[in-house]
Amino acid sequence: MKFNITKQIALVLFVPLFGALAAAGLFYSYLNGMTSDATLINLAGRQRMLSEQIHGSVELIIFGDKSRRKQAKNYIIDFDASLSVLSNGGVVMGRELPPPPPVIRQHIEAVIKNWDLVKPVLELIITDSVTSEEANRIYNPMEDVIHDLTPLSHKVVVAYEERNKSMHESLLRKLAAIAVIDMLLLLIGISVVRQYDREQKYNELRLKGENNKQKGLHDLVNISLQHIPLSEQMDRVLQVLFDIPSLSIQRKGCIFLREGSSDILRMVSHYGMPAPIVEVCSHIPFGNCLCGKVADTCRPLVSGELDEMHAVLLKTDSDKERFILPILQGEKVLGVLSLYKTEGHVADLDNLVFLTTVTNTLASIITNKRDGEAIKTQANVIDNIHDAVVSTDMDGIVTSWNKGAERLFGHLAVDILGQSIAKLYPEYCLDDIQETIAALR
Repeated sequence: MKFNITKQIALVLFVPLFGALAAAGLFYSYLNGMTSDATLINLAGRQRMLSEQIHGSVELIIFGDKSRRKQAKNYIIDFDASLSVLSNGGVVMGRELPPPPPVIRQHIEAVIKNWDLVKPVLELIITDSVTSEEANRIYNPMEDVIHDLTPLSHKVVVAYEERNKSMHESLLRKLAAIAVIDMLLLLIGISVVRQYDREQKYNELRLKGENNKQKGLHDLVNISLQHIPLSEQMDRVLQVLFDIPSLSIQRKGCIFLREGSSDILRMVSHYGMPAPIVEVCSHIPFGNCLCGKVADTCRPLVSGELDEMHAVLLKTDSDKERFILPILQGEKVLGVLSLYKTEGHVADLDNLVFLTTVTNTLASIITNKRDGEAIKTQANVIDNIHDAVVSTDMDGIVTSWNKGAERLFGHLAVDILGQSIAKLYPEYCLDDIQETIAALR
């Protein structure tokens, strides 16, 4: 049991841990991508700046500033190296950069295509042997192509920035999804643990209730063994039932017994009942009022949504809080048990089954009590008649010996009970006595 609840708690604790690990993994991946993209964005930005510097230096060379040729040459070398890394990947500032993704490669290929056209022209213009006039003639046809190098390089920068923004938005969406899933799983886990806890508490209460009921039945058996009047036994039965919390009954109820073989119920025990009701219900004919109907139909009247095969449902407000069950010995009605339910309690089958067991126990108590009283009355009658009355078992052992027998035979009951009946006859009659006993067998 403890192992199960530990697993449930572990599940609830694992859910947010799982979400945190997933979020950490995504964030780590995003940081790596961001770092690489930041380097690539810087490299693409530098390439864009180099294209502008190349364009400016070439124009100055055309206008006769030969000192710019060396500087333009360095710009071309740097631009070529940057373009190679952007196109194929490589090591920049100690970091290994991957090749560009397809969405960016198309922009880099446009730059490469332009650069393949521009680079030979630029290398020719910056040659020391080329004059300004020659450089101008070379430059004029290619001016638009050279000018396009900067906006094409700018598109690479924009593509990386948009990819970076897309990665950022994707990360936020994924983190939000993880947070939602994590929260749902956490709520499910909490719900599972709460449900398990509710079931545990319900089972504990149910077990406690069953234990209380078993103790109640044990107490009823003890009451049946007590040598006290039947009405007092019924009083004690009510107190035992009131002390069972799981029955959810008020400390209010009564027990009716059938008067002889008549169809009349007589209230022999009650507790918590208003005096007017006790007076009115002291004697109830079968079929009258609720208790009389129960005696007449031999079916319990209870409230709650029970199957009609088990009970007749009560409809009026005044009847809603009652348990009324017949006390039966076979098909014979011995009495009726009437209890008041706790307000708002819904009757359940378990309580009805238990109370049916109680009424069966009451039937045994009533029957045993009445049989015992009948035997005692019969014994008193036999003991006080003038004639001798002797009874034996099938082996001829004396089982009863009244006062008439004591006077007739001169033996006290304490001396003869348990002895053979042959002791009372002369020796010559023993064979006849044995034959008689054998014949009775």
